[in-house]
Amino acid sequence: AFVDSRPWIYGDKVMLAVARVQPVKQLEVLVDLVERLKEIIPEIKLIIVGDDKGHWADIKYAKLLKTQIKEHGLDDYVIFTGEVDDVEYYMKHSQVLLSTSKTEGFPNSVLEAMNQGMPIIATDYPGPIRSILGATNGMGYGKYGILCPYMNEDIKDEKYGQALTYLCNYTQKILLDKHVAQVYGKASQERARFYSHERIEKMWKKILSDYRSE
Repeated sequence: AFVDSRPWIYGDKVMLAVARVQPVKQLEVLVDLVERLKEIIPEIKLIIVGDDKGHWADIKYAKLLKTQIKEHGLDDYVIFTGEVDDVEYYMKHSQVLLSTSKTEGFPNSVLEAMNQGMPIIATDYPGPIRSILGATNGMGYGKYGILCPYMNEDIKDEKYGQALTYLCNYTQKILLDKHVAQVYGKASQERARFYSHERIEKMWKKILSDYRSE
């Protein structure tokens, strides 16, 4: 089990994003979300864990994002940690992981957060996220997480606004309803076991064994 004696200073209404600061991660969506939610939950925080000024970051995008945060008076609400070796520390103490990428081949941060028992809210971007969250019936409450409509931060039209409202409502539900948060925390851990190294290794061994016996 993860143990860290450091005090947690960010409160208990924390949204977490684990992502390098690049356009494909669409972190501007989360800044827009903070701007809406802070009127409902004044103590809210968004922590962005990932490279925001180094080799993997998009420096221009990061600069524009931080300018937006400053201009909208959100400096006290959005925290950039930069690259860290202890992402589990932030996952252990935050209330929800948000994933709003343009696309993801396989969202490792989502699985890592599920392993830590974090509720997951993601937008319906191309990739396996719908399957991972067990959202086979469409938007909203999936079996293992919550799926919201796809968003494109480059096109802030009426459709974007509607999707942001959707994301806002479900994030608010996780942050304010402990029962829903607990249900999805447990569902996350159940889903993480499905993708565990042990299960995958056992599956591959069976496939190889069946192949050799043919």
